[in-house]
Amino acid sequence: MFEKIRGLSLGLLLLFSLGVRADDSKAVLRNYTAQLIAPGPTASASPVALAPATAKQLKEAQTAFMARDDKFLTLTAELIQSGQMTAALAANNDNAQFIMGSLLMAAARTESKAVEPPATGRWQGAVPKAIELWEKSAAAGNMDAQLMLAHFYTVGENVPQDLTKAQRLLEQAAAAGNEPARRALESLSP
Repeated sequence: MFEKIRGLSLGLLLLFSLGVRADDSKAVLRNYTAQLIAPGPTASASPVALAPATAKQLKEAQTAFMARDDKFLTLTAELIQSGQMTAALAANNDNAQFIMGSLLMAAARTESKAVEPPATGRWQGAVPKAIELWEKSAAAGNMDAQLMLAHFYTVGENVPQDLTKAQRLLEQAAAAGNEPARRALESLSP
């Protein structure tokens, strides 16, 4: 039922483990995601309206991510290096929340495959932070976050299984025009 969503989840791992052409961008992404879950005080930007160019670049990065396009790495690294990702997160931008939640989940999954036991690695807090960011993004109407969370709630991965919540998320995404969510809903119907 959620094969495509599972494929996206597994595709997250590729961003951290197989990207050969984007080593510098990957380093920027890893460092930034590590800072998001680091204990202690963190610097944050004042919540201000984002420049239209930044909002456009965030949307492009999310679209590239969902398409598994390598330009995602470059776009996201540029947003981080310019300070715009921090500003976007402070402004509660749903695209930034989705992107960083996805990167945190990828980091946690990559780490869990390399470290035993997985909960002791430096990415220990990544999964709860990723879910938190996806929840915020989904609540703001981000269809990709709704779809990703629906998968996790359906299978009970990293969250308690909650089919009612999964169906609600799919209904929201489908109502906004998300075709994979519509198909997933159809497969839930008897």
